[in-house]
Formats: sequence, C-alpha cells, structure tokens
Amino acid sequence: MKQVAVLLFLIAAALPLSAQQAAEVNRAFLYPGHWETRFELLLPLNTLTEWMLKPVAADAALAPADRVRLAGGFAAATADWVGLKVDDGETVSANAEVMFIDSSTAGAAPFPIDGEATVKWASVHVALSWTVAHKKVPESIEITLREVFPKVSALAVEVMDGSGGGQLHFTSATPVVLWVNEGRLPSPPAPLVVPDAPVVQVTNINLVLGAWIALGVALQGLLWWKRMRWPGGMLPFFAAWLIGGAMLYPMDVGSISIRKLIFPDDETLNAEAAMDVLHPLLANEYLAANKGDLEHSDTLRKRLADDLLIPNHKHLRATVSPLNVAVEVESLEITSAGFKAPVGWTVIGVAHHLGHPDQRVNKYEGTVRVEVVDEKWKITSLEITSHRQM
Repeated sequence: MKQVAVLLFLIAAALPLSAQQAAEVNRAFLYPGHWETRFELLLPLNTLTEWMLKPVAADAALAPADRVRLAGGFAAATADWVGLKVDDGETVSANAEVMFIDSSTAGAAPFPIDGEATVKWASVHVALSWTVAHKKVPESIEITLREVFPKVSALAVEVMDGSGGGQLHFTSATPVVLWVNEGRLPSPPAPLVVPDAPVVQVTNINLVLGAWIALGVALQGLLWWKRMRWPGGMLPFFAAWLIGGAMLYPMDVGSISIRKLIFPDDETLNAEAAMDVLHPLLANEYLAANKGDLEHSDTLRKRLADDLLIPNHKHLRATVSPLNVAVEVESLEITSAGFKAPVGWTVIGVAHHLGHPDQRVNKYEGTVRVEVVDEKWKITSLEITSHRQM
C-alpha cells in the first residue's frame, strides 16, 4: 500500500499543475544584464487585486477590454512597489510593464493569454516587470520590495545571470536583497574582427587647372597661326599664365577624384571574400544595437530595432549574438571604393523572461554597398527589398 501511495505521488508530480495549484504559484525573477536589468514578479490575479484592496469573485469573467483597463490601472499603481539600485546609483522606481498569463503555465514556462480570449479571473496570473538601464556591466544590484506586499512572508527570486542560476530570498523581516556580480555575468561579446581594407588609390584631377593649361596652349597656337605677337611681350604674358596656374593648382573647385582599390598580390575580392567582410560588419552593428548604440542609416537603424523587439512583449529587448547572424552573398559588383551586392541575411533575436527564452527570427533580402572609408570597410547603404518573419 505504501508503494502504491509513493507511485501515485510520483505520477501526480509529473502531471501539469492543476488549476488550484497553479493559482497558488508566486514566482520572481532577476535578469542582470550588460546594459539593463529587469526584475519580474508573477502572481495570481486574485492575489494582486486583494493587495490593492479590490478583491473580485474567482468565477468572474475577464474579457479583453477588462484586461486593457486593468493593465493601465496596475501600471499606474506599481511605481513604488519595487526599487532597483545598480552599483552606487540612486534607487530607481518605475511603472511596471503588465502582462496577463495563463495560470496553467505559471509553474513552468509562463505563456500570455490569447488577446481575444475571455477567461476566468481564477485562471489568470499577472506578470509585472520593472526595468532599469545602465551604461556598464553592473557590479551589484539591490532590490527593495515596498510595504505593498503584505501577504508575502517569503519570496524566492530566481536569478538568471548566465552562471547556472541561483536564488535570492525575501522575507517579511528582510525586504531588501543584494545580487553581487563576482564574475557571474558573462562579459558582453567583443566586436568581430573585420578583414583589413585594401588601399584606395586616389587620383585627383583639377579640371579648372586643365582648362587653364588648355586655354594657354590654344592661345599660343592662335597667336602662332595668326603670326601675332604676345600682348605685352612673351615673357610678361608667360609669367602671368604661370602665376594663374600656380593659384589654381591647390584649389579643389571643379576637381574630380578617381578612386581605385589596390589589393595585395595574393588577395582578390569575390563573393566569398565579400561575405567575410559583410558578416562581421552586420554582426557588430547588432552588438552595438544591443546597448542602444545605433550609428547607421535610417533603414538599417529601423531594421535593427525591429530585430531587437519581441512580438507581444513590449517590455522586452532581445539581444543578437554574432553567432545568430548568417549572411549570404552570391555575386557582387566591384566599385571604385568597394563593392555592391545583392545580399540575404538571417538574424535571431533572443530575450529571456519569466524563466524561459523567447526568440524572433527574421530573414532579409536586399542590396548592400560596402566601401572603404577612413581606411576601414563600412556599410554605406542598405536597401531592403523583402523581409520575412520566420
């Protein structure tokens, strides 16, 4: 009989949470990041309304319009619920991002409720997320739970810092916890090495000076043909002509520059070499975008921003690893300063929240121009012709 009881217990433990068990799930998460830190709290909707002294019957229906109204009220009411302090900075309090979660998933990988569904209050959890940005990798993060948590006598915080997990613990006697880096947070990826750019040979042609020389030669020929003498004598006229040419020589008005790429004897520019150049350039743009440092054209800046957003998760910013950028170049046109090519690339943006990762995969096709600027390869233009979310 005892063995049967143990077996039944193991089977029950392996089954998904029942509605009653799921309704009791309270979870908290801390995501220390290189450029921003996020604290998340997941709790039953009924618990939240009780904290706010607005209890609702468990069998009440929650329509989409109700969720929109409640989300605005919860966001406005949560500014002082959590304080986040990074290193020696000031404690930051901000309105929380609000998301409604299917309670049956709360104990595993919390999943948002379908935006069009009408559900029972008792089957809903609320995920609250507070975010603070910072300009360097944090050494310590202090989290303070304010007095609006009257029913939490203890709360474990699951720390997602890339070191294999861990927990911090709030109690009614210690509403403040401290996370210390101590090497737990991996260093941000370093920029990829871009191949050396070829030498650009620049030949400047001063068209105005050329015209001046041509004018002098033409005038000399005309005088010789007409058997006429130089106005004022040959030497004064010739001296004036030389002085005019010397004045025009340093001027760049009316001049043109002819650029030519000079490759070492053992190197050439083909589709494979173009991919070797373009992949690190794009990957480094995404690395810069991870910390909000965007420096390219409006088109590229917009596309990068799209890749860093997770659908239906307004509070999440994804990150893109260089390993998650794949570039394809099949042909190219060599220009005077670089190359122009049809290009395709696939990028995966990943964001972790509520204990699990979400990702977005985008595939692009377009035309890119890469040129040597200040002795380095740079993307100077990018035209997107198609975009698919996969």
